[in-house]
Order: sequence, then C-alpha cells, then structure tokens
Amino acid sequence: MAAFNEQQPYSIYTVTKRMVSVAVSRLFPEGKWASIELPIGQLLPAFAADPKGAVTRRQLMSHASGIRDARNANSNRVLKQWNEARDWVEAARLQAVQDPPGTVFKYNNPGPAIVAAAVEHAIGERLDRFLRRTELDSLCIRENTSWFADAAGHAVGYTGLSISAFDPGKIGELILNTGQWGANRILSEESVRKSAYTSSQTVNS
Repeated sequence: MAAFNEQQPYSIYTVTKRMVSVAVSRLFPEGKWASIELPIGQLLPAFAADPKGAVTRRQLMSHASGIRDARNANSNRVLKQWNEARDWVEAARLQAVQDPPGTVFKYNNPGPAIVAAAVEHAIGERLDRFLRRTELDSLCIRENTSWFADAAGHAVGYTGLSISAFDPGKIGELILNTGQWGANRILSEESVRKSAYTSSQTVNS
C-alpha cells in the first residue's frame, strides 16, 4: 500500500454534491435565485417544456426528485447509456420519472447534475471555475485539485472533484459555521440556510 500523502488529491466522489450546494448559496445574495423551491424549468431552458421542469431545486438536491437514477436498481451498477453519454445533463433530462416529485427518498445522481447545469446557466461560467475563484481559493484549496467535466463541457455535479484528504474538512467547517471561515465571511449566513434543508423537508409530509 502506498504511503499516505497529505498533498495528494483524492476523489471525494459524492461529497462533490456539497460543493454544488455551496455554489447555490452564492446565487441568493446576487439575486439570481430567490428560493430553493424554484422549479428547474424556470432555471434551465432545456427543462422549460419538459414534465420534469416542475421538479424543484430542493427536490433535485435532496434525492426526492422522482427521476430515475443513473444506476441499475438491481445491480447498483451505473447504466451503460449514462457512462457513454457525451452530455450528462441531457442524459439526465432523458431519464424517466418513476415517482411523484417530493414523495419518495431515493439516492439519485441526475438531480445534482441538473442543478449544477442550472448554476452554470445562471453564472455563465463552468461550475468548477466559478467555485475555484470564489470558494476554493478562499479556503486555501488550491494545489493539486481537479474536477471532471463531460464531453459537452459541464462540470459534473454529483461527483468528479479531487482535493487533498484534509480539504473536505475545510468545506464542512465552512458550512457548520454558516459561511464563516476564520475571520472571513465567505458566504452569507442567510444564503447558507436557504441552500440547506432539514431531513423532514426531504419528502412532503
């Protein structure tokens, strides 16, 4: 087994989704998004005329969108058509709706991919580049970082970020402190609260 290297980048896989929520927090004070309850069809033109356009940002990020996951339900393996897709946002749009949105919690990767694309549309910049100059640099997460992008140029929203083994702790501390990092406020407290939700909000009661 190779020796541990604190500077070596490691994929944080699904924790990448947390950074999508951080990006969402940036959009509230800028007036680009007003609520986590906005339907995705209002945020992303590709979904405006799609039945999935009524699914909200909160439902997409909290695994309650009802959209079929990119994995086989029996084998838990990623679907071949998903792995081979050139554009994972379009692949997500083509996924069927299995349950009424907001009624069932099922782990889901297309949801964060859709939200990440909506963020990119709102800011006019690739998600990873936006977060690098706003959050990652502020948290001193600069060296040996990478973020996977699909062939269409979307930074993948549900996985793909590689950072050092210590860096996820910085992201967690930023969220626990509602946007405060040391003496610096990186995100407003209100925007962090708006981008979050309690477990009881995951599905409709």
